[in-house]
This record gives sequence, C-alpha cells and structure tokens, in this order.
Amino acid sequence: MGRDGRHIGAPRQCNYGPRGFYSRGTRRWQDHGVADRSFIYRARRRAAVKKPGLQLGFPEGKVGVHWFGVWGMRWPGVWSTLLQKAKAGRRLDILVIRDIGLVPQRELVTAMKNDLDKIRRMFLDIVIVWSEMVSLLVWRHTRDGQKMERNRGKVNKLLAAFVRKFDGVVVRHKVLEGKLPGYYWKDGVHLLEVGTDLFNLALGEGIERALGRLVGESWRA
Repeated sequence: MGRDGRHIGAPRQCNYGPRGFYSRGTRRWQDHGVADRSFIYRARRRAAVKKPGLQLGFPEGKVGVHWFGVWGMRWPGVWSTLLQKAKAGRRLDILVIRDIGLVPQRELVTAMKNDLDKIRRMFLDIVIVWSEMVSLLVWRHTRDGQKMERNRGKVNKLLAAFVRKFDGVVVRHKVLEGKLPGYYWKDGVHLLEVGTDLFNLALGEGIERALGRLVGESWRA
C-alpha cells in the first residue's frame, strides 16, 4: 500500500482489484486488490451474499478491497491488468495473488517472480500476499493428476520463499489441504459454499497481517 493512497489487490487465481489507502488528514485509508481466475470469481460472488461481505470485514472508511474477478484469467493477464490500473492513477498497497498456469512449472515460477519484481517497483511500499494454490480433487486437461499436485506443491513452496524475502505474507489454506470431498463440487475442482467461506476467511486473515505490517494495527471489523 502506498503512503498517500493505499490499495490491496490480488491477481487470479484469486480475484480482487486494487485500490488504495488515501490520506485524509492524519488518517489513511487503504485499498486492496485480489486477482485470480475462477477461484476468485466464485469467491467474490460468495462474499457478496455472505457476511462479512466483499470488504471481508474491513471498514469501508479505512480499507478498500477490490476484486479482479475475470473468468479464465491466468498469470500472464495479471501484469497487463495492473499496468492498466497504474496508468489510470490507481495505487496498490496490498496485492493478493495466486495462480497456476498451463505452462511448465519452471516457466511459471520465473514469470511470476519477474512480474512481482516489476510490481514492487511500480507500487512502492506494496505488501505482496501469496495465497497458496489449493489442492484439487480432479486436475483437468492432464492425464497425470499426481504430477500436477506435485507441481502445485513446488510452486507454492518456491513462491512462498520468494515473497517472504521481501517481507510479504503467505496464506496457507491449511483447512483445505485435507482435500475433503465435502468442500468441493462434484467436479472435484470448484469449492462448495463452505469451502469458499474458508477460502475467503483465510484471504481476509492474510490481508489483516499485511495491514499490520503497513500500519501496525488491525482495521478489521
């Protein structure tokens, strides 16, 4: 989050849009964005009808949470989306990200690291929140689901270590690691309402930790 105007954003596979903290006298208000593909799209829809709402429990007068909920969006679309926000004069204070792409693991991690470096140069003082990729019961478009699961674990580990190097925050989604069928739709890919609620709860907790690093206090309702 910037010091004059703050935003929290998250790219997809976690979809939120960036806004920012804005100075109001001695008080600042912050905006956050979340980006991702269908996970975020569905998480946003669920948050819109379930307390604590799209703000994830943060007071609107102090924190602005924006969702980048573009269906089918993958990592290559994140940088261009944030670039458009920057050209429009929007600042990000916190960016929440998560992703997995249809590209080799090494290429994905390299691309994400390079883009995160560019994002940090564009939005000074930004806090990156890495929302780890959730395990799926079924991996589509692949014959080897176990390999995809191993790749997911490797990407999570590599990105978590990278984000922590510059004092970022990592969200684990530990409850969903058990891969309980009761949290997923029959397709084994998308989360049911209870699973989505747990997902959103973890995102809110991650943003709260990031806010603590920015302003030294919790602004969650």
